[in-house]
Amino acid sequence: MICLFFPLFDEMFCLQTIQGKFEDFKRSVMAKADRFSEVDNFAKRLVAEGHTDTVIIKEQQDILRCLSFVIGFVL
Repeated sequence: MICLFFPLFDEMFCLQTIQGKFEDFKRSVMAKADRFSEVDNFAKRLVAEGHTDTVIIKEQQDILRCLSFVIGFVL
């Protein structure tokens, strides 16, 4: 009967480990929120000035904004 609980224990342990790593990642990103805002503002200036890589810049901005949404800060 005990063997039935080992897979559940392993899954719970893995979930707790992943949640802990995400929380560490989240704290790290939140500590750098000002830097993310600076990068986003710089990207906005580049696009406004008609940079030749505007499409790529906007794609990267979208990625940055998605990350900020997941972490919980607003750009």
